[in-house]
Amino acid sequence: MRKASTLVGALAALGALAVPWVHYGDIDFYAYSTPAALVCVCSAALLYACVFSGARAAQVIGIGAALTAIGFAAYFVLNHKNASAFFDGPAPAVAPRLGMGPFLAALSAASSLPALLHRDTEPATAR
Repeated sequence: MRKASTLVGALAALGALAVPWVHYGDIDFYAYSTPAALVCVCSAALLYACVFSGARAAQVIGIGAALTAIGFAAYFVLNHKNASAFFDGPAPAVAPRLGMGPFLAALSAASSLPALLHRDTEPATAR
């Protein structure tokens, strides 16, 4: 289960980087061109670094990174119509359409949580 959820999360994270997050007419914005994109990408990278670490501190940091990535995706879904965040000058007079990027980013973080929370239990030693 841990390997499967990690694989699904990693593929969704790569997919979130490859697909547009919002469409303004013919102009597509990808994860790397969105406002605060560095926060999303770094939190995803930190999350997967924590998944592969077995330390308790890494588990806590990974949960924070997952919540940051989910929060960024949710904020983006709710505020994608704010054209001034994407354009320095005049924005095109078209209705923006939401792409698949934020949904894949949220799926990536959410599917990695079981792998992060799953800890191998140590057998109890008899005294």
